[in-house]
Amino acid sequence: MECGALSIVPVEGRSLRTLSDYAEKFGLDYEILGRAEMARRFPQHVLRDGEVGFFDPSGGFLRTDLAVNDAVEDACRNGAEVVNDPVSGVSTRGEAVALSVGDRVEMFDRVIVSAGAWGASLLPKLAGFSSPRRVLMTWFQARSHGFSPAAFPVFSRTIGGLNVYGAPALDGRHVKISGLVPHKEVDFAPGGLDFDSSASVEELREAGTIVGSAMRGVSKYPVRATGYPDLYTSDRDFLFDWVDSSRSVLVVGGLSGKGFKMSCGLGKRAARTVLEEDVLDDSFSLSRFAV
Repeated sequence: MECGALSIVPVEGRSLRTLSDYAEKFGLDYEILGRAEMARRFPQHVLRDGEVGFFDPSGGFLRTDLAVNDAVEDACRNGAEVVNDPVSGVSTRGEAVALSVGDRVEMFDRVIVSAGAWGASLLPKLAGFSSPRRVLMTWFQARSHGFSPAAFPVFSRTIGGLNVYGAPALDGRHVKISGLVPHKEVDFAPGGLDFDSSASVEELREAGTIVGSAMRGVSKYPVRATGYPDLYTSDRDFLFDWVDSSRSVLVVGGLSGKGFKMSCGLGKRAARTVLEEDVLDDSFSLSRFAV
């Protein structure tokens, strides 16, 4: 949904220059909004001294549940088969790849492993430089009508070293404002997918304190909080590389909390890579960790 995208950044520094350079490079319309214009158009945000708004009117958000469902349905229409059994192991056997799927083993010529937070569980080679972490999503109660998609663009800003971001209230009541709590490592139940997704009282109080200093018109404390896992690399950059010397297992992961919006592009490039129609980018190779 197109509702605009607002980045709140220091007027002095690299962030504003980088945003402006990319917008100019790709021919995007944008506006740089000072304090007075921000107060007039987006009064929900409290600016600190030296901050401005960078507004991209063509920005917006994806409905993640609908996007995933549509992608699966589109894949099935093009001949894919969806299997809902859990995968518990990946191993190479000669020039083939064996997947442990449920209570059986299936063989493939090539495999793409894009298992999110569980990537290092399937590919132990990744464990030395990546770890699963909980990302806490929080929603706040809207106290006014100023948080609809027509009035409140998606936003991002840095507060106290945290990358805070949010989206409008689609139901008119609950505003997503997240990134308020540092990510913490998670432990999965042995052999399973479960983990502790809950938030502590202290974390909710901390989230409310930050929002109270940076936003107007929302509740003091979160009304909903849910933890989701993702695989974070030590340098917070992606993993996109062959895991084995026979080029049979391609890992696409370590997205470090920022991969969903890039999933279409990553998926297309992964398909082209296994078909040998594309070359790898060394920036995302495993070799940067000297494995």
